Amino acid sequence: MRKQVDMKKRSISLALAVIFATSSTSPAYAYLDPGTGSLILQGIIGAVAGGLYFFRSYWMKAVALITGGKPSSSKHASTEKVENADREK
Repeated sequence: MRKQVDMKKRSISLALAVIFATSSTSPAYAYLDPGTGSLILQGIIGAVAGGLYFFRSYWMKAVALITGGKPSSSKHASTEKVENADREK
């Protein structure tokens, strides 16, 4: 019970600190050229792609753990199909 109270206090303190920090900013008067915008966009796209890959890999491991099978990658599965097709000939 004590840990929950401490966690609530920390959460409230963090929320208040974030609100204070974002509400007390002053204008930057900065110029962002197209190169800077492109760099920011590239970083965002890379972060999203990396995050999706990270969560996909752990999702496949979790599903394999629940179903009792081995986690299979798409590359490995396609290699098996080619090998099976060669054996059938």
